[in-house]
Amino acid sequence: MTRQERIVYQSQATLLPDAEVIGSAIDDIVETSRRNNERSDLTGALVYSDGIFMQVLEGPAAAVDAAMSRILDDRRHKNIRILRREPIDSRLFPGKPLAFVSAAAIREAVMGSGKGFSMDICRLPPDIFAPLLRSLVVPAVPASRGAQRRSA
Repeated sequence: MTRQERIVYQSQATLLPDAEVIGSAIDDIVETSRRNNERSDLTGALVYSDGIFMQVLEGPAAAVDAAMSRILDDRRHKNIRILRREPIDSRLFPGKPLAFVSAAAIREAVMGSGKGFSMDICRLPPDIFAPLLRSLVVPAVPASRGAQRRSA
């Protein structure tokens, strides 16, 4: 069996600080990445917040390396830092070539409504970043009826 890995990285976006330009560029990144990831058997999630990308990628080690090589060559990213890289037995994002998670969804999951507050996603520890994104992307599986306790 092929060795599977998960990587968490962050980068600074080189996008112009215009909301329309950023939105269009992110749409392009997500669409292209989904195609590439599906072809390469990669899954994961991407977040953009205040000029920072953070992404979780998982899949065959060689495919993760190839994707990171493309990201390193992508002029929309600079100051790329690998925060965590580890072998995995199972994926956190099965069937998700690339989920996009809004910074607002993360802020709400971490801080409650937090409306009007900015949140520095770079401060999220890498070991909780991937599971947090999974909780926002992959729906929880309800417990089976046999496993539920009955009230008297």
